[in-house]
Amino acid sequence: MENQGNAIPEGSDWTPNDDLPASDWILYASLNEELISKEIRLISDRTGWLNTTQSFLFGAFCLIAVSSNNKGQTAQTLMLLIPVLGIMTLIACVLGVVGARQVIEKLERERERFQKGLNRKFGTHIPILGPNRVGAIKRTRHMGGAPFNVIVASVGLLWLAVLLNRIQFQLTFLPTFR
Repeated sequence: MENQGNAIPEGSDWTPNDDLPASDWILYASLNEELISKEIRLISDRTGWLNTTQSFLFGAFCLIAVSSNNKGQTAQTLMLLIPVLGIMTLIACVLGVVGARQVIEKLERERERFQKGLNRKFGTHIPILGPNRVGAIKRTRHMGGAPFNVIVASVGLLWLAVLLNRIQFQLTFLPTFR
């Protein structure tokens, strides 16, 4: 594939030519880092939104549950709908984060190529921070995602338990026909 002007060709196998000036290499690597940072910020924002929505929904659910007027039809309906809404917002957030992680992984492969090229071109040793990390930083990529994974799993299980409890509660109060 030929590089026309400053446009980066489509495809994931492109690396700046060795004959490009250092400023171009640094420009491409910096652009790639900016894109990775943007995706990381999106994950951070989505995690914050997840925490905010889940806190609000849990607060509303608990307020209704401890209310002295929680036996009415409206309260019972809300106590069934709030866990469903909690699970739906959880799923939406997870989908957004999974999408961002996929973009980050592709960009990290690009980063790895830039770093190897810079190391080769300039005789430096920049640690490889792409998906193929080595040595002491090999597991940092997965450990960095652990808080989000733990929050999603615990909140999801909690909402599922609440929802199953509410469904069971609703079923026990159905009229029996004999």
